[in-house]
Amino acid sequence: MIMKFFPDIEREHLIKSLFYLTLSIALMAFSFVMGFMKGSVFGGLMFWAGAVIFFYALPHCCGKAKYYVIEFAVLFSVYAIMWIFGFKLGLLKEMNIQVDINEDIAWFLGGIIVAAFIGIIAGVFKFSEGSRRFLYPAITVSLGAIFLMFPQCLFLSSAVKTSILVILWIIVGLQFVILAAVFHIASMNKTGSRLSGITLLIVVILLIMMAMWGFFVKNDTHWMAGLRLWAFMELISAFMILYAYSIPPGAEP
Repeated sequence: MIMKFFPDIEREHLIKSLFYLTLSIALMAFSFVMGFMKGSVFGGLMFWAGAVIFFYALPHCCGKAKYYVIEFAVLFSVYAIMWIFGFKLGLLKEMNIQVDINEDIAWFLGGIIVAAFIGIIAGVFKFSEGSRRFLYPAITVSLGAIFLMFPQCLFLSSAVKTSILVILWIIVGLQFVILAAVFHIASMNKTGSRLSGITLLIVVILLIMMAMWGFFVKNDTHWMAGLRLWAFMELISAFMILYAYSIPPGAEP
């Protein structure tokens, strides 16, 4: 039935996807039996291994790397909505949830993002080749950087300058635009065209400029440690795109 409505899905990929999904759910379910909620190390390893496999399995049936990037983008949308409506508007406070529980939830969500990132990167490398093998991970790394900074931008310390926050929000908005351009180039496999080459070079320059701002901006708060990590991830993304640009079109499989 699934094959009838989605003719592009290959049977082999669908079977493997269902197998990985079953395995991931079994691992996460069994982790609770092994004491995941009680702090069991083994139970924790089982849960996070299952989470990684889960995010790897979801787009596996499509057999294309771009769907893993889309999965991460959708996950970010859910993540952003949750932070805005669940925390910024104080919905959890209305439920009288304590601060330490809020912190536990934040750490758990952070772990989910890391697990998704690992599973998605694995899927990208599995189903991409040539320059795409670097463009798609570059997009994922840059999205991961946005994941890192988004809650910190919402719950800003009073010690952070307003000008820094404004610039960061502008940068984040610009990031979405340039990542959409890179995704279009990768998904359409247009890395060999002159326009795409110029676009990728502009993207690299912008990402490096963003990273330099993140490294050298000064403010007296521990919040800056997260900003430095964000900048480091932007540099990684920029160099991956630059390397993808350096691959000659004739070298593409």
